[in-house]
Amino acid sequence: MCEDTAINRVTNMTSSESNSISLDIHRPPRVLFPNKVAYPIPQNEMGINTPIRLSVSIFNKTSTRFRLHPLQPILPELLTLDGQIIQRRLVTDADFTNNQQNTLLQRNQGREAVFFQIPPNCSSGFDFPAKFLWEHNILRLKIPTIPMFSPNSFHPTSFWCFDGLEAENYQLRWILNTYDENTLSDESNINRSITVGDISSRMLATPWLNLRLVQPLSTDNRAIEVDGVRFKIEMPESVLTIPNRQTGNKTDVKLGIQVINNTSNSLRFYQPSSIDMYLTDDENRAIQILPEKISPGKPKLLTDYSVQSGKSAFFSLNGVISWRNKNVLQIAFPRKTRQQFTGNDSYFNFGELTANQFYHLQVTYKIPESATHLEKEVLEKVWTGWVTLPSVQLTLVEP
Repeated sequence: MCEDTAINRVTNMTSSESNSISLDIHRPPRVLFPNKVAYPIPQNEMGINTPIRLSVSIFNKTSTRFRLHPLQPILPELLTLDGQIIQRRLVTDADFTNNQQNTLLQRNQGREAVFFQIPPNCSSGFDFPAKFLWEHNILRLKIPTIPMFSPNSFHPTSFWCFDGLEAENYQLRWILNTYDENTLSDESNINRSITVGDISSRMLATPWLNLRLVQPLSTDNRAIEVDGVRFKIEMPESVLTIPNRQTGNKTDVKLGIQVINNTSNSLRFYQPSSIDMYLTDDENRAIQILPEKISPGKPKLLTDYSVQSGKSAFFSLNGVISWRNKNVLQIAFPRKTRQQFTGNDSYFNFGELTANQFYHLQVTYKIPESATHLEKEVLEKVWTGWVTLPSVQLTLVEP
């Protein structure tokens, strides 16, 4: 059995795998979505961005523990589809002065090193809460230099930036120098150039993740089109009234995805486990997802949609605003999946909300490549891929 480690998401590994240590990207799941992972280009306005939750896993398939220093550099690389390298640049938060940075590094380097340890035949994962955004009229991918080991565990102060992006396909990977335990993430050490082809036996590299940046429609900034299929996020009302705390009333929230099939063939769109959501506040902090309550209920039928060429379908994601135990304000949207123990409908329960606060909701529609095996049953092409829609803003107000 794997012991708990300070890095979250530790899972068992099978003994049949090779005796080695490997690195892979598990969000977006590279193996499940090898060809089509699309994100919208955000509007060129201050405070507007497209979050991209990137997660990396280390698989320890050896007989000994693998050690990782929390400040050990893990370097991203970004290429165009034809292999052109997008230069990586280190940027420090303007509010984080050099003196503060030096003080932090001296504190970390002056104390005895504390390592995260991954037990044998286990894996551990960590997050890089990145984002696409415009700065000085340049489209940029901004990735924290240090991974986040738990949600909102720290405020990133230094970032890797890839500038001059546009609506095209890219490839992304991470590199970890496993023999660099004592080199921490300060500006002098972290910004060392590692180019494609330089990977040595001392370094781990993830396989490449294919990413696509898509420009929202000029006529509708809530819609994007990917390979002839148009996806639009629909939210008629963005100012939502908070229900009475004492009565137990709820406020309905209209939300959904409109899909238009502009290809020449009919397409099948599946629903089970097809939705991912991410809610942030106006300072880009992730809103906590509360545990689901186990309660009786009859689950709704998850309908699959056959959409003919030139036709459309609407995937309802209607939610509710309510009070949990009369003291926690939450908003809930369907996951399009079932609770593990009851079989009832499962929900994203975003909690600890406050009145008169702006929130940004990001919705992803995703069907893994493996779903293509269903084409023999339905005699129809099954749509597969990962498409993140433009974010919608919502505000909760007192009645």
